[in-house]
Amino acid sequence: MKASPKKQTKKKILRKVPARSGDLLVTQRMLSETKNELKKNISSVRQEVRSLEHKMEARFAQVDARFAQVDAKVESVLASVHSIKALMEEQDFRNRAVLEGYDQICRCQEDYERRLKKLEKNP
Repeated sequence: MKASPKKQTKKKILRKVPARSGDLLVTQRMLSETKNELKKNISSVRQEVRSLEHKMEARFAQVDARFAQVDAKVESVLASVHSIKALMEEQDFRNRAVLEGYDQICRCQEDYERRLKKLEKNP
């Protein structure tokens, strides 16, 4: 006995459901849709990465500008320090000259007082 054509068609249609998802059959259309969806996701991620790169570059530019400002301030402070150092050295030179003058005056006064005492002892 031969099976009728309707029974053969039913047998073909009633296939066993796969136990694992990896065993599922897919159509070319399903595969293409999945591929297109993945491409869109990848493109979206790339755009996000580019956006983050631009933000990071902008932030680095801000940091570089701040460093430039700090460098300028440090240079200004160093220039002031050098100027103050020069003024202090000049003042030190003047102070030494004045101290030498005072020392000379004190020596002269001490000498004068010794002579005066000597004269007072021996009139």
